[in-house]
Amino acid sequence: MGWNVAPEDVRPDFGRVTEEQQARYAVGAFQRGQEEWPWVGVNSYWFLKRPADWEIDQAWYYFRMLEPDFTPLPVYGAVAEYATGEPKLSPMPGWKYSWMAARPYLFIFGLAVLFFSLLRALTPRDAA
Repeated sequence: MGWNVAPEDVRPDFGRVTEEQQARYAVGAFQRGQEEWPWVGVNSYWFLKRPADWEIDQAWYYFRMLEPDFTPLPVYGAVAEYATGEPKLSPMPGWKYSWMAARPYLFIFGLAVLFFSLLRALTPRDAA
């Protein structure tokens, strides 16, 4: 995920937001991910920094959180503050853990039933 803060002289291939909006949107995206999709293990931001500024004329360069010399941008501070804050996790109910553990076995069982049903339907029968 990421928001582009390309300057006016760079074509905004990916849209354009201000640095303050980028910081707000990034934190909001991490919050939304945690609230709406708690089963997602990792949410990542695209990207931390580039090794040098020779790509400064490319729109995708402006997704970064740090300048090549490690100077932080507002989005870095906002995400760092959010990441080091109090976790807002709500525990999953026990039935969800049981369901997640049982799902692969139920899937395999369903495939087996489907396979044997198909096999039976395709097996020729004697006319007697």
